[in-house]
Amino acid sequence: MSHLMNKPAAQGAVLSAQAGAGMRIAIVVARFNAAIGEQLLASAVKTLKAHAVNEVDIAVVHVPGALELPLALKALGESGRFDALIALGCVVRGDTYHFEIVSAQDHMARADKKFFQALLPEVIAQSADLDARLQPYLDREASTISPIERAILWVAAFELLNHPETPFRVILNEAVEIAKVFGGTDGHKYVNGVLDKLAAVTRADEVAARG
Repeated sequence: MSHLMNKPAAQGAVLSAQAGAGMRIAIVVARFNAAIGEQLLASAVKTLKAHAVNEVDIAVVHVPGALELPLALKALGESGRFDALIALGCVVRGDTYHFEIVSAQDHMARADKKFFQALLPEVIAQSADLDARLQPYLDREASTISPIERAILWVAAFELLNHPETPFRVILNEAVEIAKVFGGTDGHKYVNGVLDKLAAVTRADEVAARG
């Protein structure tokens, strides 16, 4: 698939200034720890351009966090549109369990990978529309919400709007549980409050039937 993978440079070799001419590159960037991620992105784009990769041939895709990087890369790789893929993310050990969770990734074994792989690109593509649908139920601008809670809201909102076969209560419960694991303190309460309001509008009959 990739020129870089099919024709690796010899160890210690220096790539020519024209090594990237004509290549199509996709960069997947995790939003979590955005200050670091965006610096990595800027450096990657600068380096690619320095090796003659045309800026219009560089596609940048943002995902919520490091866990989503492999799934996004898989989807992009299978598209056949790119010669090389680059993943950029940062996991920092701090005062929460995020580092251990991301490093272990045991929970991904319990996920419906086929459904997630279908869901992820749709959510990313419609993120602006999802923000607009959520905004009336937020107490601040969507862009200022923590990337984790915002991503959880996107996914849940997308399912509420596009997957009527999934009960709204199942969608809300899953979102709350994910927020408890990955979100900030009381982030799950915020997610629950917003989605309750959205569900009352998007699934009015279903919510009314539950009393």
